[in-house]
Amino acid sequence: MDLKTDSCLYSEIVNYVLLMALLFLLCWMPQIMYWKTLTGKFFFYSYTKEGFDFLHPHLKNGLFGFANGWLAYTPVMIFAVIGLIFLPKYFKKTAVASFIFIPVFIYVIYSWWCWQYINGFGSRPMVETYPIWAFPLACFLLFIRNKSIIKIVSFLLMAFMLFVNLFQTWQFEKGLIWTEDSNWAFYKAIFLKTKSNYDAHTAYDCGETQPDTTKLKRVKILQTQSFDDSLTPDYITAVRYSTPYAFELHEGTTPSLQFTAGTSGIQARDYIKVSCRVYCNELQYDHYKQAVLTAAFTHGGNQIRWRCIRLQTKIDNKDHLILHIGKERQWQYVYFFVRVPHRFKDAGDLLQVNVWNPSNLPVIVDDVQVELWKKK
Repeated sequence: MDLKTDSCLYSEIVNYVLLMALLFLLCWMPQIMYWKTLTGKFFFYSYTKEGFDFLHPHLKNGLFGFANGWLAYTPVMIFAVIGLIFLPKYFKKTAVASFIFIPVFIYVIYSWWCWQYINGFGSRPMVETYPIWAFPLACFLLFIRNKSIIKIVSFLLMAFMLFVNLFQTWQFEKGLIWTEDSNWAFYKAIFLKTKSNYDAHTAYDCGETQPDTTKLKRVKILQTQSFDDSLTPDYITAVRYSTPYAFELHEGTTPSLQFTAGTSGIQARDYIKVSCRVYCNELQYDHYKQAVLTAAFTHGGNQIRWRCIRLQTKIDNKDHLILHIGKERQWQYVYFFVRVPHRFKDAGDLLQVNVWNPSNLPVIVDDVQVELWKKK
């Protein structure tokens, strides 16, 4: 290649780079002007203290977890991931760029503090990369095109995964699922269901599969807190489920019920049923500020299991919708089961049960009860 050709090629590259820079600035200009108008600065970081934690990326949860995990809610893209193996064979020119971009992009987006990217169905930032994933997906299809059995099985799996994806989209629209802080127990309980139930809703809150009570037996009631022994302002009589008092819980916790492994008869792998009655004068619309009924197991001074369920969402929730906010001035019986951890076995190990209200909107609770259940 002569000097003239080299000069022309260099000039062409420079022109393309300048054009790209100009287009980049044109696209960014509205945002810059908006910042300048609103804040007086051309560059403004609107996320304040929110940022990246590159030392602790959530790669496993971001890709496979049930809290908006990418492949959990877009399973058909598994075939695109497999197709990366064949990318150098069919698209040599784009393979190197793809192998650099994809892992870097995944590492960066799941290093963000809110790696599940809150509301939405599935992993929103991955949608922007689908034009790139089209190439490895095409590679997979090219690889199986002459392999009859593999092709048939793959297409059947693809069809099923697409059906699951569309069905879950329908569930999401109906309020049967909400994926931003979902979990495996809830995913199993609601999978391909057209209606939810109390156990599924409970699994969403506590992350634990609720047992089949026909295979259990109640051994005893460990304790019931009816709030009948105090005259402090939090003990009220105007609204109560049973006499003489109920507890009006403002921001904070109710008095704890406590049990040790040495004296309560609780053994590892038993079930504890925790329940209460709840009543609200005002609705709490913030899903993350609703009061919860909690059970915490401590072993050797360290908490080894903590479970909770939201209280307001259960009030008059006949369809068991996840984002239901409750109903005013109505009592509701709320309960959940928690499996006793296998490490809960020493005499001093402790179980604590109470109600925690993170909001300044009060909830009224009564008859907090703890029961011991065992397998038949």
